[in-house]
Amino acid sequence: MAHVEKFTKAAAGHMFKHYERAQNEQGEYVKFANQSIDLSRTHLNYNLAPERKMSQGEFVKKRCTEDGVRCMNRKDVNVMCSWIVTAPRNLSAENHERFFEEVYKFLSNRYGEENVVSAFVHMDESQAHIHFAFVPVVKDKKRGGYKVSAKELIDKKELLKFHPDLSKHMIMAFGYDVGIENGATALGNQTVEQLKAGEELKKELNNEIESLTQQAEFSAGHVKYLDKEIDEKSAEVEQLEDKSATLESTINSNTVVINQQSQKIQSDKAELDKIARKKADVKAAENIEVKQAIFGDKVTVSTDDFNNLQTLAKKQIASVKTTKKLRDENAALKQNIQTLSADNAKLKEQCGKTIHLTMENEKLKNEVGILKNSLAKIIEFIERFNLKERLDLFLNPPERRMQQAKNKSREEELL
Repeated sequence: MAHVEKFTKAAAGHMFKHYERAQNEQGEYVKFANQSIDLSRTHLNYNLAPERKMSQGEFVKKRCTEDGVRCMNRKDVNVMCSWIVTAPRNLSAENHERFFEEVYKFLSNRYGEENVVSAFVHMDESQAHIHFAFVPVVKDKKRGGYKVSAKELIDKKELLKFHPDLSKHMIMAFGYDVGIENGATALGNQTVEQLKAGEELKKELNNEIESLTQQAEFSAGHVKYLDKEIDEKSAEVEQLEDKSATLESTINSNTVVINQQSQKIQSDKAELDKIARKKADVKAAENIEVKQAIFGDKVTVSTDDFNNLQTLAKKQIASVKTTKKLRDENAALKQNIQTLSADNAKLKEQCGKTIHLTMENEKLKNEVGILKNSLAKIIEFIERFNLKERLDLFLNPPERRMQQAKNKSREEELL
């Protein structure tokens, strides 16, 4: 009749598309693997939630970050819950709209309309149902105020009370039992005389099979979707891990080059200082004694002073050339160090993305494990009560088998 799902930020995005019947790049409606959508009836779908003037994802983010509401900034935190409530089999079609309005009233009063993300009614699938999505906000008993906690809001006690409370609400609204508690939900309250009413029990079990089948289809489809996403993420992680190893090697090589070039700069600086000190020797030329020649404007110096002048001149020329070369090398090395440092920063950022994807992959694997466990329990319930034949009949009714046989016959004729 009704079941609830919990979603992290990552998983909620896919559900938003399913609720509002978003289309993918191929123009197909987003759906789970085992669900069939009758496109001729899609226009009958509608949303009972208030107009938020923002997307569903934006509303969830806004509610989780409002003043007075605390939400742990972790990727495994469930920021949204969704009750899927199916219209009872024995409820007439003309009462469906009223039924879903009452479901919305019941749920919005229970969990707060200020937390409602959306409440899409789907009329284009095998059974009419509502997806009531909301942010699980509860009172924070330790710190005061409020916090986001699906674990505290949707606990075992809540799950046990939900169907009886919803049934009471519908009885008050309709004046009679519309069939909320049926099948396994109500068996515990029946008398021996009621259990003997085999036909009624059969009807109730059929209703329960249909509800469980829908839940199984939903879970199986979500498992398939997450498995596909895990495969894609795993391949991406594997590529990035290989790339990460290369990047780390490049970072280490760059670091060695940076250190070597930094040492070269220091060495060049010392050489420049040495040259600057040598320039002081040129001043010694000022102390050389010169004499005016007897004829012309020439001067004479001693042989030792002349040799000293030649040596100083050669040293000066060499110093100028060396200084220019070292300064040019120094500027190039500094530029190269800046480039390598910037490259290192980018490479480290890419390594961080690899770690993020690995953590996201593990989270998806955990979600798949939970869904597979739920699916196994549903299958166990069906086998325990010997409902497999009825389930097969529900999934493949006679008219569908006849149509499949006709299609096969046509294919054989074409061959």
